[in-house]
Amino acid sequence: MPNSLVTKAQIDGNKNIVLSVNVDAFQSGEYVEISGCATQNGYETKSSAGFATFSQIQEIKPPKKGGPAVLKVKAKPTNAFQEGLDVTVTVRVSKVWVTVLSAKSGYEANPAPTVPAPANTIWNSVTGVGGPDDYSPAPGAPAPLPTPGASPDPPPA
Repeated sequence: MPNSLVTKAQIDGNKNIVLSVNVDAFQSGEYVEISGCATQNGYETKSSAGFATFSQIQEIKPPKKGGPAVLKVKAKPTNAFQEGLDVTVTVRVSKVWVTVLSAKSGYEANPAPTVPAPANTIWNSVTGVGGPDDYSPAPGAPAPLPTPGASPDPPPA
């Protein structure tokens, strides 16, 4: 059974809510989106109960002592959280991938933008896709540059 759950909610010195979320369905090094909201409900304070939303992309770090990985997410409340009321947290954690779109078909290096894009500008040529597991270059696109400090892939066995 998965052991993914919110284990802690804390108000920091800047009045942000900081959530600790255990996740065990992802591997170290994968990037995930963590998003959701934290709320409070109470009969006496319905209109002023705490509320905050969050959405971040984070890398899964190696877990400590064989337990689940822990993600920490910080959100600025739109309503302050009230002492003495329960906090309900709804969280989604999912793999992330990125698609790079070029304005022209085929790959070409783009100079730094100097003119705002006019109305009806379309970006519709896939240059490359960074998936949840691997980078997939578009046909004709160069291979990605290595990440600084990353070790090269080992040769196939």
